[in-house]
Amino acid sequence: MINLNVRSGYDFLSSAIRLDDLVEKVSRDNQAAVAITDRNRLHGVYPFIKLARKHNMVPIVGMEVAVSYGETTNTIITYAKNETGFRALIRISAYFTFKQTETIPAETLATMMDECLIVFLREESLTLKSVLNIPSDDMYQSHLMNEPDLTQLFIKPSYYLNAKDESVLTVVEAIRDNTRVDAHDLVHTEGDHYVRLMSDLTEQERSLLNNHRELVEKCRVNLPRVERTLPSFKHNTNLSAKDYLWQLLTTALPDKTPATKEYHERLKYEYDVICNMSYESYFLIVHDAVSFAKRSGILVGPGRGSSSASLVAYLLNITEVDPLKYDLVFERFLNPERVTMPDIDIDFDDVRRNEVIYYLIDTYGDMHVAHIANISRLSLRAATRAIGRVLDFSTEELNYISSILRSANDSPDVFNSKAFQDLRDVDEKYIVLEQLVQKIINLPNHTVTHASGVLISDAPINKSIPVTFEYDGQRRFLMSQWPMEQVEAVGLLKIDILIIKTLTHIKYMIQNIKRVNPSFQLSDIDIESHDPRIFNLFSSGLTTGIFQFESQGIREALRRVKPSNFNELVAMVSLYRPGPMESIPTFIEGKRNPENIKYLHPDLEHILKSTYGVIIYQEQIMQIVVSFGGFTYGEADILRRAMSKKDHDALSSMRSKFIAGALNKGYDQSVAEEIYNYIQKFESYGFVKSHAVAYSKISYWMAYIKLYYRHIFFQTMLMDNRSDATKLNDLIKEMDVYKIKVEPPCINESQVFNTTNENIRLGLAFIKGINVELAKRIVAERNENGAFKDLFELNSRIDDKSLNKNAIQALIKSGALDSFGYSRKQLLQMVSGVSVADENYAHQSVLSEMGFHFKAEHIEEMPVLDKLNFEKEVLGFFISDHPIIEERKALEFARPARLTDKEKVGDYLVYLTDIRKIKTKRSQDMAFLTVSDGQIEMDAVIFPSTYGDVFHLIKEQTVVANGAIKKRDGKDQLVINNLMTIDEYTDFKIKNTKLIYIRNINQYNVINQLDSMGIPVIDFEQKTPLGYVKREHIPILLEAISPVDIRLTE
Repeated sequence: MINLNVRSGYDFLSSAIRLDDLVEKVSRDNQAAVAITDRNRLHGVYPFIKLARKHNMVPIVGMEVAVSYGETTNTIITYAKNETGFRALIRISAYFTFKQTETIPAETLATMMDECLIVFLREESLTLKSVLNIPSDDMYQSHLMNEPDLTQLFIKPSYYLNAKDESVLTVVEAIRDNTRVDAHDLVHTEGDHYVRLMSDLTEQERSLLNNHRELVEKCRVNLPRVERTLPSFKHNTNLSAKDYLWQLLTTALPDKTPATKEYHERLKYEYDVICNMSYESYFLIVHDAVSFAKRSGILVGPGRGSSSASLVAYLLNITEVDPLKYDLVFERFLNPERVTMPDIDIDFDDVRRNEVIYYLIDTYGDMHVAHIANISRLSLRAATRAIGRVLDFSTEELNYISSILRSANDSPDVFNSKAFQDLRDVDEKYIVLEQLVQKIINLPNHTVTHASGVLISDAPINKSIPVTFEYDGQRRFLMSQWPMEQVEAVGLLKIDILIIKTLTHIKYMIQNIKRVNPSFQLSDIDIESHDPRIFNLFSSGLTTGIFQFESQGIREALRRVKPSNFNELVAMVSLYRPGPMESIPTFIEGKRNPENIKYLHPDLEHILKSTYGVIIYQEQIMQIVVSFGGFTYGEADILRRAMSKKDHDALSSMRSKFIAGALNKGYDQSVAEEIYNYIQKFESYGFVKSHAVAYSKISYWMAYIKLYYRHIFFQTMLMDNRSDATKLNDLIKEMDVYKIKVEPPCINESQVFNTTNENIRLGLAFIKGINVELAKRIVAERNENGAFKDLFELNSRIDDKSLNKNAIQALIKSGALDSFGYSRKQLLQMVSGVSVADENYAHQSVLSEMGFHFKAEHIEEMPVLDKLNFEKEVLGFFISDHPIIEERKALEFARPARLTDKEKVGDYLVYLTDIRKIKTKRSQDMAFLTVSDGQIEMDAVIFPSTYGDVFHLIKEQTVVANGAIKKRDGKDQLVINNLMTIDEYTDFKIKNTKLIYIRNINQYNVINQLDSMGIPVIDFEQKTPLGYVKREHIPILLEAISPVDIRLTE
């Protein structure tokens, strides 16, 4: 036992020691014990104890603390002798965040030191001896001290693993402090604060090791373990929790279900399982929390995960999915043959989720409810960028290295790649970067609050695990120092209180719907009605904004599948994932031709018929195992888990059991083996049906609102996606389909948020640079004192610092101030002070002091492209017509592609912007640029093989780009093969025309221009020949006929 003062990586960027490296090093040296002594925190204790036990070592749990006494502060080390001592360290650790301090008064510390040891590190700290109330033989001193009545220990602090790793600590601390280090200064450095081996010690230091053994003998801390106890659920009856739960369930059963024998039997079975596992209080607590949310107007999701398979959860209104109606398996949620904690996940709207947590805290006590910590670690990419910043790499260098990492899928093998080897050959700093990254990958760097997990306990949580006190801006709360898997292993129970932004969208939509239909309730949406219009919406793929059905890929899949009932929506949610989507063609074929479905055995039909012969759900696998192998559902769930974890020993045993069971039920050996192999193939793809059903309900709600309250749907989705240009473009594209126009924001018409009439008027808060509070202030002032007349009046009436120069410029750029009668260019000049102030408008006010000047004469508007770019800057899209729109109308005869068409190869009418010409490593020219078709923008690239032919056209202008849209880093990119001017494109189309269609022929006097030979001309409506036209005369036809009524086809 040598290392008694190791600061681990859980000291968050104050140490470069990873626990597995630490334990492996000292274990190889045959050291019997090791201590970690992180400052003020115990984040690393759980994995430390597990690792040490795995290596047959004694883990010494300690903590370094700063103790104030009088005018001085001294650092000491405390160790826990046993579980009582560990709980003392928990209390000490919690003190620092409770008081928001880095030091603890000696008098306070003295009250917490039960079963702890102390090491004094310097002479000045000996003044604490008389204050700290512990036995003298539990006090030790550093080897650098000479107090006669205290035992000496070799107590050298360790911050890095090996002597040569001093540079690693330097960089880690620089990451923490956001400072810079010269890479070349880190090449050859060694330090003294490393983890010692026996061979590193002097004879004098070795002479102290017997004292170390004495300390080790005193310290035996095991992993904490608590009973799975929950607070007693409080209710207004004298019934026990079990009886009260049964009363609630039997009362709800006839109200919520047909209450047939099947329902009664299922309820009794679930109830018995829950009570036998002692989880009745858990269900009552969750039921109470959900009931509070619903009473309070907080929108709650219909279910999530496997808990939707529980009839008890449905009857308690925890979920809104009837499990018998959808053939859901309870054991997928709670298995009586594999005792585990229940896992009920509940979704709330993201605005009011915290109110549910506050309710739990207020109900059960602030020391009995805690958030769970997540410990963030430095991934390969994060470590590389962090070190790169410390070493002062340029942004271009960091981006290039990130691209190398992406190309290698963030594998550490990237450093062996040719691309990185080339960098190493250029500069030694890349060698330093690689060495440092390898040393800090996976190092803990900070904690964050777990997205959903909330602990709830009968005893104060700090009696079991280390905690901190945190503040969320409204109130203080408890948070575990350990992450979810560790607190669950200790035995604490959690409730997952999650958020789905979609629920917030629905909540806002309902609020607006009630303004036009006050009686509307979400429960009015009847999924069982099989509304054909809703399924037509899904089948059309017009599902932008609909939960789970937004991506381009799933929209295309919907058009192919054409779901016609709710179960098919559930199947689509489950199928559209990597792996399962390979079965979509089989699913479609089975739906269209059910008579052609082939089953491995006829007895599979009743299980797979609803999914057209395809295994989609985990529940189906469990049903097959029960039906063929004679398993119980509990055993089937154990097999499912073994398959998902690829537990080969368990799978081998289960395979034998399945085949034996199948033989016992009269199936042939070959059939049994074939079916087992069949389900094993699909298990890794199987989706949880209970989850898919619950989430598909949310999707159906959204589709219903989109169909029957379309304007309200779009006004909400536009508002919430205002920072996402891609989603905005998709939404606006669909609004065009529905003929819904977007009206620009207006200072005298807009409300805070988007509003609807025949169209959608953008709200003031939609504008980037205008926050909600400022928008509310503007609207309130307008409502109280009337419309704003000009820029000066707006500024003088709004007494708000956030209405600054940038905010007013944003209003101007968006078009919100167009009603003042000035051009946007003139308004911007007034703000910037470019124009000379007119005496009639100059004013000794805040506005004038800010540089606001006014000039009455008219100034021409800015160029249309500048105007559009300003709109896109503050709104995220063009609200005025892009000039390319008119050019597209003129080219309707040729129908150039739109960027939304995403053709394999097509001719796209686009405007080129943001052109970045570069040279490749071979000094070849190429270009990255942005293209717009007037609706959406997209990245584009011109490779060297094309660049030389089209470089003269690469400038800001409208062109026709021949190319294909491909994916790059998950985003669409147009790969350009050729560029043409509009005239060149027109000539190209004429040259390649093989057939001409004319619509509304009676409106045009062109028959006399047709010949008896040439390109055939067809009446579009009648599909009859009209005559022919010579190729050189096609331009005459184009002049005579509106572009929308003529088509040139190849």
